[in-house]
Amino acid sequence: MIDTVQIFSPSELVLANVPSTWRRSSCDQPTADPNGIGFVLNNTFTFDDPVTGYHGYGEHGELRYHRASLPRLLHGQNGKLLNSQTAVDAALNLLQQKAGEICNFNYDVDHFTRVDLVWQFCGDAADFILAHRNARHPRIRRSPSFYEARSMAFNGSELRIAMYDKTLERHKRNGGVVRVEVQLKGRVLKELLGNGELVTRLDFNTCYQAYRGIMLGFQPSPITEVSSIAQFLALGERLGWQADGVPAFDLYTKGLCAKQISRLKRDMAACRAEVFKIDWSKLLPADGPPAVVEVDEHA
Repeated sequence: MIDTVQIFSPSELVLANVPSTWRRSSCDQPTADPNGIGFVLNNTFTFDDPVTGYHGYGEHGELRYHRASLPRLLHGQNGKLLNSQTAVDAALNLLQQKAGEICNFNYDVDHFTRVDLVWQFCGDAADFILAHRNARHPRIRRSPSFYEARSMAFNGSELRIAMYDKTLERHKRNGGVVRVEVQLKGRVLKELLGNGELVTRLDFNTCYQAYRGIMLGFQPSPITEVSSIAQFLALGERLGWQADGVPAFDLYTKGLCAKQISRLKRDMAACRAEVFKIDWSKLLPADGPPAVVEVDEHA
């Protein structure tokens, strides 16, 4: 249910036992002088653990932001979902332990600045994307962005919704697992997970209802499924497809013999439109999440 989180927690660095595998970078970042005279240099730095993906960002010798994928911390990869409060709490404890390797981090006294809510569904990502191609979300003004045929995103300033083929991302081949991610920041994060206040705890049920509420904002278009040229031409005939006044059927059958045209018309007459339609209220039941769909790391 929850993937990447970012926590604001100003923490004193403890560098004595930093593992040699960690990566560290630093630079002087100019910011406006608080007295209004010129600029001052802030020494900013980051710590990254390549094994778990933990990322820490700090200034002036103090580590302030901590970001990590909770499923990756708990399971070693994020193709497996956190499907209970127990799993969420266990992953957050691992985040605290990982941050504790370089600072005196304690998330109990801090707040979240980013929370990614996710679930995965059986299906073809291309179908999900086609159904949402012309959809709009009431919380996002921008039109969707498309990344080839199997990935799309609705990008808002404090809310981002992405849909993509998780198997393709993990194993570089088309698959049957569609991942839908909802990234929350700023006021939207506080509204949906904190009752208007800073979010200091992640409750699984609250997160699920927030995720469901966001997805119910979509009204996906029904998609007519086409698997043969006869179905394609039947759809074109029903919708009146033409090119310069010439019907699509006539364009396609130009040069075919009478027997071929007769057979094609017979196949078209036998076609019954099959429609793929997404209903988020059914995919995401009101009383709790649907069955878990996961991507095998070694598939």
